[in-house]
Amino acid sequence: LLLPHVMRFNKPARLKEFATIAEWLGQDVSGLPLEEAAERAILAVDDLRKNVGIVGRLRDLKVQQDQLAGFAKKAITITRLM
Repeated sequence: LLLPHVMRFNKPARLKEFATIAEWLGQDVSGLPLEEAAERAILAVDDLRKNVGIVGRLRDLKVQQDQLAGFAKKAITITRLM
């Protein structure tokens, strides 16, 4: 849900990849420094998230604070992306 924050955290290590994502999402990044092109990817992904109706925060899904520990425990067991 916090995709823009995760992308910003990873941006320094993935400038080229994020610039490519920006292009894929229709951003004109020609002539831009990689840092700025990568930032455009983050903004474009966030716009896409909003446009398709994906909420940006867990509280928007009515998640209560006492549920977070359970979410974290379950998330740590997901290994398909590692």
